[in-house]
Amino acid sequence: MDILWDMFARALVKRENYRTISEEHEALAWKLYVVKLFNWSYPYLYIAFLKEHVETCDNSDCIPELRDSLQVFFTSSAVIDFIFALINWYIPRRKIRKEMEKVKGGETNYTYIQVQSKLGDANMVLDDMTVFVVNFTFVCCFAFVCPMIAIYAFVYNCIMCKVYFWQRLRLQKRNYPTRCAGLGIWNDLLRVSVILGCIVNTALVVFSLKPISQWNASEKEKTFIAMEHCLLAAVCLMFTLISDTPLQATRCNEYNDENVDLLLNPFQKKDFDSQKTSNFKVSKEENAVKMRRLHPGQFIENSA
Repeated sequence: MDILWDMFARALVKRENYRTISEEHEALAWKLYVVKLFNWSYPYLYIAFLKEHVETCDNSDCIPELRDSLQVFFTSSAVIDFIFALINWYIPRRKIRKEMEKVKGGETNYTYIQVQSKLGDANMVLDDMTVFVVNFTFVCCFAFVCPMIAIYAFVYNCIMCKVYFWQRLRLQKRNYPTRCAGLGIWNDLLRVSVILGCIVNTALVVFSLKPISQWNASEKEKTFIAMEHCLLAAVCLMFTLISDTPLQATRCNEYNDENVDLLLNPFQKKDFDSQKTSNFKVSKEENAVKMRRLHPGQFIENSA
């Protein structure tokens, strides 16, 4: 299902004809994240909320089965990812070894370009990031009933980060460089993960765990709404209080906007230095006005 949707989503995004590469990647990230999250989480949501009413669970409690299934999921995911990493390592080495065996008495040293021609195309960054964000969503949603998955996810992500970077450096062709505005879409997806975690954890407490799950339907609904609203209010408050862009990043953006010509063309350094010297006596008030114009609502004056 994931493979078929991945192919369909990429073709669909290409046909949507976005104006920039960043917009195209953001649209693809949303499409891949939603479907991948549904495919991965549906079996566990079924065990948590539906299996008790459709089938039967041991001692009328499906939480132990859910806990065991989540542990098996993270373990099997790690094994599968390592197998794919080994396959990606073996295929280019096999190609290079076969070609070098054909050489008799000639030059056997491979150049960098020759090695690059045998390697596979580099994965998009969003392919790797989607897996990490979906894992984060799993931890947010199910760590309440299975705290061990937080440890599993930590170990898994630490190891897989190394594996992914090793693949990019040794097993894949060089990426074509593209600009990226910070976390961008991933910041939004991480926030969605936190909100989903609030809803799913509240539902687990109310509808799957005793004693609240034994209350009547009206009391459970009221309890769910009250707890869910309190959690979402706390999360929204944190989102509001913590800025998306740190002050230091805002300062860097101001510097880049002011010196964009020099950044794009370093050969203009002489003209830049002379212009900077002539403008050295610009008043602090004029500079503050310029910064407010470049970043309305973001510039913070230094009191020093």
